[in-house]
Amino acid sequence: MAVGALEPKFYLKLLHGLGLSDIEVPQMENFEAHRELFTKKFQERTQQEWCEIFDGTDACVTPVLSLDEASKHPHNAARNSFVTYVDYNIPAPAAAPRLSRTPPISRATEPKSQHGQHTVEILIDNNYTMQEIGQLERDGVIAVKKSKI
Repeated sequence: MAVGALEPKFYLKLLHGLGLSDIEVPQMENFEAHRELFTKKFQERTQQEWCEIFDGTDACVTPVLSLDEASKHPHNAARNSFVTYVDYNIPAPAAAPRLSRTPPISRATEPKSQHGQHTVEILIDNNYTMQEIGQLERDGVIAVKKSKI
């Protein structure tokens, strides 16, 4: 579980969820002892049980998820926070920020480039002529996926 209850009001909610009081565990004292106590408390239950305890609270406690779990988490699924890498069939974070007039586009949803796919365009952008590009290809200096020469 990840804990980020820094402000007093969040810290009290964390302690309540753990079954502790601020008298037992004052917020700004003996950080190492508190870390050990919290670790032991979190080991007493499963991640799912802690999620049920802290769900809907402002205790700043969340589960630590794998990439696959994170993409399927209801919060992230409802917000389309992940896309699928088209070439690998694995989750990838969606592009951000999401602005209404200029929505982002994730490159993860496009097939990866093939060897030589953009060679001609790159060389043209760098002021090579088609004759020079053709010569570089004939000399084996460059690879071109589909020869446009």
